[in-house]
Amino acid sequence: IVMRQNTGGKNQYHAAILKLEKRMSHGWGGRINYTYSRLKDNQFGEGNSYSATNGNIANAYDLDAEYSIGLLDVPHKIVFSPIIELPFGEGKRWAQSGVGAAILGDWTISSIIAFESGFPFSVANSSNTLSAYGFLVQRPNLTGSSLETSGNREERLYAPPGSPNTWLDLNGFVHPGFALGSAPRTLTDVRTPHRNNWDFVASKDVRMGGSRRAQIRLEVLNVTNTVKADAPNTSFGQAAFGRVSRQRGFMRLTQLLFRLSF
Repeated sequence: IVMRQNTGGKNQYHAAILKLEKRMSHGWGGRINYTYSRLKDNQFGEGNSYSATNGNIANAYDLDAEYSIGLLDVPHKIVFSPIIELPFGEGKRWAQSGVGAAILGDWTISSIIAFESGFPFSVANSSNTLSAYGFLVQRPNLTGSSLETSGNREERLYAPPGSPNTWLDLNGFVHPGFALGSAPRTLTDVRTPHRNNWDFVASKDVRMGGSRRAQIRLEVLNVTNTVKADAPNTSFGQAAFGRVSRQRGFMRLTQLLFRLSF
């Protein structure tokens, strides 16, 4: 007996990519990429460090009702990556010889600057009144009011305990009682905090005669020391619901390297 199973899973991704690139010439070059995309699916189990999911299906008899924006959807992403050779040293505009050329010459600086939209997330009731009937997750009803609290990004991220300024507005949700709840699998009216990052590199090539070469390299990751926040608590009914309490990524890191090749 050969048994086959159709999961009923659906996945659709569309993207438009704009790229502007200048090849290295006259001491500088670089690239700008912009991606506008949309991911829709009805799948479970996916996720990453920044998105939050209560990853069970609300109604196993209606998979089409789960079809919505995917948890990995990032509608906007911009990446800027310039490369610049400093105009000092042999063959350059200034300090072509002497001590100035030895110190300032042959330096190249580059960066990767990225801006990304936040991810959607799903909200579920902490108290599932349908669990006795085999439903693994129960979502709240949406009241129709804004799901996003007032205030800027910092005020919403660093709200002290007891403050009404959380990432999600409690008044946007209500327990549905003995019903499935009207909230969709993923919420897009409000998303996880957006992510910005700037990495910087400065490197200098040193000629040492013959086939020997050396390189001094300074790397600074997350130059602005920007916090990359986790998703808020999405268990409706818990005291911490809607509050961002963790961060992801890393703090500013600085590395100084020396490389000798021969």
